Amino acid sequence: MQPRTVRAVLLVVLAYVLTMTGQFWLGYRQVYTAHPEAAEVMHRAILENHPPPGKTWQDIGANGTNLRRVSIELAEVVRKASGLPLFAVYFALDTVFFFCTVLLLGVYLSRWLAPPWVALGLLYYGMTTPLTYLFYYSHPWDRLSQLCWLSALFFLRDRRALPFAAVLAFGMAVKYDMLALPLLWAAWTWRPDQRRRWLGQSLAMFAVAVGVFKVLQWRYPAGYTPLGTGLTATVAVYSQRLVEELRERAFAFPPMLMFALPLGLAFAGWKRLSRLEHLSLLFGCALFGMFSLGSNLREVRAQVPILYLVLPAALMTLQRLLTDDTAQEPHA
Repeated sequence: MQPRTVRAVLLVVLAYVLTMTGQFWLGYRQVYTAHPEAAEVMHRAILENHPPPGKTWQDIGANGTNLRRVSIELAEVVRKASGLPLFAVYFALDTVFFFCTVLLLGVYLSRWLAPPWVALGLLYYGMTTPLTYLFYYSHPWDRLSQLCWLSALFFLRDRRALPFAAVLAFGMAVKYDMLALPLLWAAWTWRPDQRRRWLGQSLAMFAVAVGVFKVLQWRYPAGYTPLGTGLTATVAVYSQRLVEELRERAFAFPPMLMFALPLGLAFAGWKRLSRLEHLSLLFGCALFGMFSLGSNLREVRAQVPILYLVLPAALMTLQRLLTDDTAQEPHA
């Protein structure tokens, strides 16, 4: 077989092993079959855009999740067509999304790195995957959202506006944490000699993201129960939780296990990174700060896109440290 064919086969095999190890041996027991009744209640509440009787969205920990429509609607279609129980449908869909994400991550990293370093990046991704199965029983949008994030970054790298906008619109209906992604597009595509085109394109990306979000809010209203506290108090609550988590878990804190090494390597190689790598690293850090102040930081399943942003820079720095040979490095 040709080397290119061998690389493709190995990528598929590696994606299969990582997917089945995580999904079957961890996710199936830890998530999909752990609380099927509670997951059914959440699924039905979002599908009908109404919390369970006598409950509020805040009571079931689902403020704003009524806008995360695609995974819910897709699962309902598959369940009706197949007759499978809901947990089996979600398991099957997430397995497909996970597998496709690993494949795409391999292709994405190959834009920067030679095959051995791509394999190392995928192995690190697989090594930290167990952390994404913790602290929840029903978040059926995360695997598809991760695939959307990676697809968007793939098109962003090449400044392909239409595919990026399409993925952005679709991803916003999956999980609206992609709302900030047009900022990275605007920063990366800036050209002083094409200011009008840049401004029009950037405004269009913001319009797509905000527009999808507003349409969803209009179509599926009342999905947020006020917390009864202001922004400062809410940030204080999450900050206190973060301090308590750090005290309890110390050096086993999930975000530290997932991000400390790639972030450290990326910043260590700052001087030799390209503009896109600089922007991606800074954008990833900004997202990490937002997660720290507005969510339970221990739930790294929601933070995986940060890894996509910083992993190329981290691996390139590691390659330089271990080989001191940059002559054959693909670069943005």
